[in-house]
Amino acid sequence: MEVDVAFDYDGDLPDGETQVGANFSVDEVLSEQRNITLDDTSTINETFTHNREATDPPIRNATIKTPGGNETISFNHTTDLTFSNVTDPAARNETLSATVTLENTGEVPGQETLKISALNPSAVYSDSTVESTAVLNPGESVSRDVTFELSDNAPPQVELEATTGTTTETTTVEVRDNEPEFEITDTSVTEADGGDENATLLTVGATVENTGGVAGTQDVALSFDGETVHTETVSLEPDDEQTISTDVEVTEEQTYAYGSTTEDDSVSETTDVVSPDTGDSSGILSAISLDTLLMPLLALSVLGALVVGGAVIKQRADPADLPDGLQGRMAALQPAAQRLQNAARNLVSSDGTGTVVVQNNLPREALVRIRVRSDDEIQFLEDFELAAEERRSLECLPSGSEFEVGSGVDDIAAHEERFGGDTSEVGVILRPEGITIKAL
Repeated sequence: MEVDVAFDYDGDLPDGETQVGANFSVDEVLSEQRNITLDDTSTINETFTHNREATDPPIRNATIKTPGGNETISFNHTTDLTFSNVTDPAARNETLSATVTLENTGEVPGQETLKISALNPSAVYSDSTVESTAVLNPGESVSRDVTFELSDNAPPQVELEATTGTTTETTTVEVRDNEPEFEITDTSVTEADGGDENATLLTVGATVENTGGVAGTQDVALSFDGETVHTETVSLEPDDEQTISTDVEVTEEQTYAYGSTTEDDSVSETTDVVSPDTGDSSGILSAISLDTLLMPLLALSVLGALVVGGAVIKQRADPADLPDGLQGRMAALQPAAQRLQNAARNLVSSDGTGTVVVQNNLPREALVRIRVRSDDEIQFLEDFELAAEERRSLECLPSGSEFEVGSGVDDIAAHEERFGGDTSEVGVILRPEGITIKAL
């Protein structure tokens, strides 16, 4: 390293010139001592040289000292550290790997000493600190790979630290058991396009995530109506997930059980389905049907519809055969028959002691059916229209015994949940992705 210094004398020299001593120091260590001859009329320029080895640390400062004063030059000496390629999560009794990149962001060259440590010494079998050196010019960088063998009693988190003379950087690693863990994070049934006119096509799906510490492979099974309908072999790295699905056709109106299973987890749910041939003009996918207590009303409704229908057919076939005025009376019967049919659907209610709160979070108006059952008997059944973002409260929950609350919407698979007799308020939330029913 060379340093150019300009010397001059401030004042009068009786003899015209004089000699002064100049000490050149690098990082507070004397490097050279020199006598400088000065006169009172000119500036004297001198060059001082410091010989350094490539493995010397970066120079922080250089100083010239004279009897008349001192002058110091400071150099910017900074480094930057970054972690990458860290094994996170890591597994006990496995290798924790990391890469640390060291960059000389200062203005002088020199050798840097890099230390990488696991700050939980008991968490590793190997040495908890790894040390290395690197000679870097300004702007240059170097990467160092490091590994630690985690012990079987490593804590849930291990902190790694990288340091140089000017910089410290840390990162925290999650530690898990040394085995895969396939957790089912979602299981669903949705109505799919397709299927013949006498069946409903459903898609059964499940999402599986590896929450363990190492990669693994497991068979994931989907079940529907008590049978395995699809099995798929899934391989996942830690924290990776995968969704599998299959289609099934149903022809009967009933409650179906469905679920998914891995070696580590199992999830079961139920869904209510109305087959396409039930004649439900509203198209509600629901297993909410009328109980035997409603049979007299239903019979009367259907009979009225048949009588009116038969009369209309007769009228269309041969209007001249009908007595005068009969056409008008039959036309008047049609609204009454329709009201009777609606009554069979909507007027099953009870004076409940608890409340069902229905919230429509769909982006549209929806035709909703709410059913409450207890001891296999329908306690409440009502169809109604609910505007987007509208909420409605129904006083319909029984007391003193377990009960089920079910709901269906015209194009969303119905859902039903069971509650204890001490539940006084149940919420039903309609969403595009499905129906949520829970105690409030």
